[in-house]
Amino acid sequence: MERAVTAAADAIIRALRKLRHPSPTMAAVLSLLLAAAIVGVVLIAASIANAVPWDRLDYGNVPGWLSAIAGAGTIVGLFLAWQSLKTNVEHRRDDLASAARLLVVAERRVSYTRAYPTILVILRNTGQGAFTDVQVTGVVHGGMGCQQTVADRRHEFRHDSHRFVAPNATAQSGWVLPEKDYTDRPADGPGVRYEYTDGTGKRWQRLNLHEPRRIYPPRTDPDKLGQFDAALAARPGGGIRGAPIDVELTFGGSVVEVDDDELGV
Repeated sequence: MERAVTAAADAIIRALRKLRHPSPTMAAVLSLLLAAAIVGVVLIAASIANAVPWDRLDYGNVPGWLSAIAGAGTIVGLFLAWQSLKTNVEHRRDDLASAARLLVVAERRVSYTRAYPTILVILRNTGQGAFTDVQVTGVVHGGMGCQQTVADRRHEFRHDSHRFVAPNATAQSGWVLPEKDYTDRPADGPGVRYEYTDGTGKRWQRLNLHEPRRIYPPRTDPDKLGQFDAALAARPGGGIRGAPIDVELTFGGSVVEVDDDELGV
């Protein structure tokens, strides 16, 4: 009898797991059905057992059965609520990543015409919103990590196409395979890892067209923050920001004369 009850419960639970979005009403109905099914199996097994003279089963009383049914329904209801919560969390994560999937690797152009193989990566915004702070952080080709020239790095830091990628716009990034006279021709294209910020301010990292991964900012260390504030408070003049020092500061490549008034002294 115990085996029959266990088998029936397992079969019903397996069926419940297939339900992706059980509503509260559906959860209640399924809970009652499960409880009724268990009770039915017990009664059938008890009837069979009572037909055998040497194995009599005590049915118990009505309050006991009602309590058992209520307990079974509560357990199943909690199980379904947990499944529903888990599904909702997964769907929320999927919704958050839906916009991040719209910045894609459109092209990976590999050229072997120079002494060092070169790779041009082109990212394209296929969505309706803009992406900002777009950076290609790494390229791998043929199992080897690629590098960037000084000119390419300077271009990416200064060019507006990486700070703001409008809908249907592109951002380009140039890389070099650091092996002279490279003769292999890998069948797989280069691997591209890039980071970017979506329209809601969330930072993402993605490898080729794989699922984007959320990048969370580091948490503030209270001890380090306290040390930082203490260092500021220990500055001359009672911790003021202005420095009574005659210096020349450089902004954007030009030398700027700083007066005492501008230093706040």
